[in-house]
Amino acid sequence: MKNTWLFFVIISLCMLPGCKKKEVDIVQQNLRISSPNELLNADPQQVYSSSDRKIMQAVFEGLVVPDPETMKPLPGVAERWNISPDKKIYEFFLRDNAIWSDGTPVTAGDFVYAVKRALSSKFACAAVDVFFPVLNAKAFFNRKIRNFSMVGIRAVNSRTLIIELEKSDPYFLITLMHQCWFPLNDRVVASLEEYTRPLDDFSSVFKLKIISNGPFAFAERRPGISLFLKKNPKYWDADNVLLSSVTFFAKNNQTVAVKDFLERQVDIVELQRDDESMIGDCLRDKELMLSPAFECFGLAFNVTNPVFQNKNIRLALAMAIDREKLLARMGKNRTFAAYNFIPAYDKKYDNAPLFKQDVQLARKLFEEAGYNSTTKFPPVRILCNTLDAGSYAIALEQIKEDWKNVLGVDTSIDNRGFDSFFAHRKKTSFDMIKVSLGGLHCNPAFIMHIFMSQDSYNYGKWADPTYDEMIKRIEKTTSKKKLRRLTKEAELYLVDEMPAIPLFFNSHSFLVRKRMRGWFPNPMNMHPLKFVYFAY
Repeated sequence: MKNTWLFFVIISLCMLPGCKKKEVDIVQQNLRISSPNELLNADPQQVYSSSDRKIMQAVFEGLVVPDPETMKPLPGVAERWNISPDKKIYEFFLRDNAIWSDGTPVTAGDFVYAVKRALSSKFACAAVDVFFPVLNAKAFFNRKIRNFSMVGIRAVNSRTLIIELEKSDPYFLITLMHQCWFPLNDRVVASLEEYTRPLDDFSSVFKLKIISNGPFAFAERRPGISLFLKKNPKYWDADNVLLSSVTFFAKNNQTVAVKDFLERQVDIVELQRDDESMIGDCLRDKELMLSPAFECFGLAFNVTNPVFQNKNIRLALAMAIDREKLLARMGKNRTFAAYNFIPAYDKKYDNAPLFKQDVQLARKLFEEAGYNSTTKFPPVRILCNTLDAGSYAIALEQIKEDWKNVLGVDTSIDNRGFDSFFAHRKKTSFDMIKVSLGGLHCNPAFIMHIFMSQDSYNYGKWADPTYDEMIKRIEKTTSKKKLRRLTKEAELYLVDEMPAIPLFFNSHSFLVRKRMRGWFPNPMNMHPLKFVYFAY
């Protein structure tokens, strides 16, 4: 009778207003996430991987935040905003109760500080391009202008921020979700250094006092093992954050991570491989969450290398790869081979393959370029980083085999740590480099823009004036129908030139507890933890 009475009390509570809050009060709200890599830098302007971005989006907050399901911009530090009739000037009004974890207010000047820091030539911002929609931001970054006051961002007062754009940009509010746009100031930047201080004892637990403004705050770090975040009581919307804590466990061994999930040691696992032999029990329990990504993985050529200035060589190497075999070997059963550059993002966009595997044509193109059994093609070195030690490394091994068997090309994998990888990439010290062709939003123009002559993501230094003009026409277009047509024309031109080899369209795969709420599949792989909670 006592248990029956308790049952009716709980059911009655769930029928009251505010049921969600009461529902979760009886459930432990401590989230445990298995991450494929450890966060090595707490600076939001210097993180690169999607797993690192999730942490940044938990401990910091920008002007807007993404809706967890639709990814539409919701008010963040800015409680509201006005947009000028020509859609070039944005006026943001910051919340009075938006404060840092040390109790000081978040100001409009903090956003100006972050932009100026990112555009500084002395600072290596991870994604400086996210600021280039702002008036004169690119010119300031390239030192064509020296006066930062000419850049289109200013604080009218502590609570009002004005941003002026080069031209109207329908994706600008979504761009503001990027972690590089998060506010910063001298105090915050100084506190970030605590995270990367030299560590004498990797078995110790380090208490963290980093200043942040998001729904969670840094609490403890166990280097090489875990990062513990606790709910930030000073966050302006703390009453609606239901999780008490989030722990990220660094597990680059997926077999171990899946085992931990099955043994209920973690609640979410970001998968690098989704083969059924490994996650069969999770499929049965409907705990696998899949999301097609607006992202194409590939290999870019260093066209400053004379051998890659011949486009037929580039085409031959692209056509020699057996992508279906590559995906099967990777365990990417829910990922699609790429024979073009633009992912399937719009039913009205023609996403049909633009080339195919063709071993005979690949050999013919190689022979026409002067390479045969007597004149061997020089060895190819592919630059990648330590995050690629999993499924992508398997893909590269398959590519090595295909190129050797089809074209007689010897290939080596130059796998480097982050610092060395970025140094080599900056110097164009590679033959080919792993690239992820995607964007913060599902805008095909972003992928197309990457191959423009002066784009900072154009790591292989391919330059083509005809292509640049095609992209400039796309960027001036407001008609969606015309945009699709011009994008397809540019994509056809890009495939014919092949400055990079598209390999596969990625998908994001997660193991997620069935009672988890607020974690939704989306092509941008953004999962704001302020909306996540456990239901019973």
